[in-house]
Amino acid sequence: MVKAYYLLVIFTAFSVGFIKGQNLIRNGNFEEFDEFENFDFGYKYLENNVTTWRNPTLAKPKIYSDEKTAKSGKSFAGIHCYGIKNYREYISTPLNCRLIKGETYILRMYVKLSDNSEFAMSSFGAALTKTRPDMKTSGPLTDSTQVFVDNKNFFFDTRAWVVVEDSFVAEGDEAFLTIGNFLTDEESVSKKVVRMAREGRAYYYIDDVRLFSKNGHDPCKAIIDSFNCENVKLSSTNILPDPSFECYTECPSNVNTSKLYQLKYWDQTSGTPDYYNACSIIMSVPENIMGQEEARNGHGYVGMYLFDQGNYREFLSAKLTKPMVKERWYVIKLYAALSENSGLATDNFEFLITEKYPMVKDYDSAMVIPASDSTEIYNSHITNEVDTNYLHAVKAKIKDVEEKEGKMLEDLRPQVINEPGNFGDQYTWKKICGMYLAEGGEMYITMGNFNDDKNTNKKIMNPKAGGFAYYFIDDFTVEPLNDSNMSDCGAGIPIIAEDETDFETPRYFQDLDLAELLNDEPFTFQGFYFEFDKYEILDTNYYFLDSLVDLLLENEDLSLEVQGHTDDVGSNSYNEKLSKNRAVAVVNYLISEGIDKKRIKYSYYGATRPVATNSTPEGRQLNRRCEFILKR
Repeated sequence: MVKAYYLLVIFTAFSVGFIKGQNLIRNGNFEEFDEFENFDFGYKYLENNVTTWRNPTLAKPKIYSDEKTAKSGKSFAGIHCYGIKNYREYISTPLNCRLIKGETYILRMYVKLSDNSEFAMSSFGAALTKTRPDMKTSGPLTDSTQVFVDNKNFFFDTRAWVVVEDSFVAEGDEAFLTIGNFLTDEESVSKKVVRMAREGRAYYYIDDVRLFSKNGHDPCKAIIDSFNCENVKLSSTNILPDPSFECYTECPSNVNTSKLYQLKYWDQTSGTPDYYNACSIIMSVPENIMGQEEARNGHGYVGMYLFDQGNYREFLSAKLTKPMVKERWYVIKLYAALSENSGLATDNFEFLITEKYPMVKDYDSAMVIPASDSTEIYNSHITNEVDTNYLHAVKAKIKDVEEKEGKMLEDLRPQVINEPGNFGDQYTWKKICGMYLAEGGEMYITMGNFNDDKNTNKKIMNPKAGGFAYYFIDDFTVEPLNDSNMSDCGAGIPIIAEDETDFETPRYFQDLDLAELLNDEPFTFQGFYFEFDKYEILDTNYYFLDSLVDLLLENEDLSLEVQGHTDDVGSNSYNEKLSKNRAVAVVNYLISEGIDKKRIKYSYYGATRPVATNSTPEGRQLNRRCEFILKR
């Protein structure tokens, strides 16, 4: 049995006063059950879910769906409070965030006696605990602190909902609410209201439960109220706002199912990434619904699926604080930690950089509007309950701005990728990094996995865990390349152009006769190069390679070495692999054209043998090459 402190709250009916504070109970009107669950015979048993109302004992409370009976909406709960040999039912829920010590809170709900009840009760109880209650009993929770109030105004109305309310002072850190009758049958004060009723019980319906601060102080904002999140930049040159996800407008109370509206500067481009913060219960830091991870900085981070079967992906976007400068290199860096519930890891962390906000075609699964237009509409969404008018407004806003904003996400490809083989396979923070050469004017960055299931690199971590790769993300920065971050992503790019005299002028095939080609010095073809971060042979390069094939076929005593090279964008290990792939691609083509593979060998050097500066696009293009050495 869980050892926990219980504060029993006894409710009395009186007039409903003005509500100052935010409701600290998600799904207080039980409507989310009607939204996502099917009902048989008008009710369903309350299951032990962990994100909203649940059954804390072995008994079987129910959730009903009947708009004629409900206080509001369609759904409401039902619990057995008395009779049948001390059988008891309770309903429990996590709070949106932990309560503050010494603060006064008001708990309010509406109750109605069922028509089948023989007895009415004089009181209701509620327990506030620091840990989630899990009791292996179907009887009264008698181990909690009990208080009995002799209330002569029994709750006997079967037609109208009656408000019950009282206040209490929190000890601090209470996180779970449990409602029911905490007294035994002998201790309970009951009143017979129907002579002939089923099972001699007292059964009550419950709806519209609220818990709020008496003075209006929202504990869910206690953390953000204690410091200025705008000052968390991680570096003076970072142009990505709120890099450690500290600027929230509302404490996250549950997994995200529609819109990531809690964060001030971050948005979901597709899918439904989640927000975690120490202020929360279910979405807390370090312990939460997806695992356990301390924030790398501050109190918050986001979580997202980089892989789930059926090509489900989640993407995270933000607007930069200033546009990127043309022909300037930027370091894109974040830290990722694989969640403990993930059975897979992946290296497919990819980044899309755009001038305008990328849109999505599936409005229902990804409620997206441009970040520049998001503040007003999201600030108007001030309730936790399902708001269909809000969702329709978002859809209308999307369609209204789609033409003037960016292209569809489905039509765009990322410019920056994580180093292949750098799997995010640690259950702690691991650096993910890449380099980007700006075209000029880019204002948005989007991160996710743009590959389908077939083309996503996966690594099995735990066969017994979920068949997905879900990551916590923190400390996301975009910085112009400078002396301090040049080594973050491998070799980096020099800021000052090298002295051109440091490079040897390449030797070109068309300028040399056979004797000059056979002097053990490498040569290449003028105009022969590879596209950035690729090793496929361009159509314009086959002409050059065919001339080399002809020479080898005419001179069967010649052998050839193919050398692969890259520019110095990216890490040393990645460039080494890329240069190898370029050399192999050329070798495979020569073999396909009839050259015996025994006459060919290859080597690769990454970015270690440049023939031109890497500080200009023209120089980097010259360095993305293959060179050749002929021998007899």
